[in-house]
Amino acid sequence: MYNVQNKLQFWIVSEQSNFILLLKDIKTIKYAIMMYLIIA
Repeated sequence: MYNVQNKLQFWIVSEQSNFILLLKDIKTIKYAIMMYLIIA
């Protein structure tokens, strides 16, 4: 039982960090598009 809880907690933490990385990627892409539109 303890092992299952550990795995679940690890999965939740890794999912959260993946989500944060995804948000950062989206912000970076939006910024890149804005810069491209300003320059172009």
